[in-house]
Amino acid sequence: HIITGRIGEDIAAKYLKIAGYKIIRQNYKTKFGEIDIIAKEGSGELVFVEVKTLIKSENLKPEDNLNYSKLKKFKKICEYYANNNPKEINQKFGYRGDLIAIEIENINCPEKNILNHYKNIF
Repeated sequence: HIITGRIGEDIAAKYLKIAGYKIIRQNYKTKFGEIDIIAKEGSGELVFVEVKTLIKSENLKPEDNLNYSKLKKFKKICEYYANNNPKEINQKFGYRGDLIAIEIENINCPEKNILNHYKNIF
């Protein structure tokens, strides 16, 4: 479970870099929990990314693991970070929360992985 999560976070970070994002921090821990990835989009908008990763399954998608209470907790952690790091917030664009959901079909064959990027989940 932990290994799968780390692999997913690495895949998500590579994807974001290729898409033009600058990674600010990974695995930012607070007393409330953790933010998987903090990045800046090309426009300057600060983006908090929650990464959900699962080994491919017919019954469950990674997106299914982000329920209402987890989303609420994620938002609270992001607000905590934003309030404690106001200089990182672009006044014109602000910040947003994204979800990257990854289904791993074969760890040794990354091109078979399915990645979905959901922007602005809060």
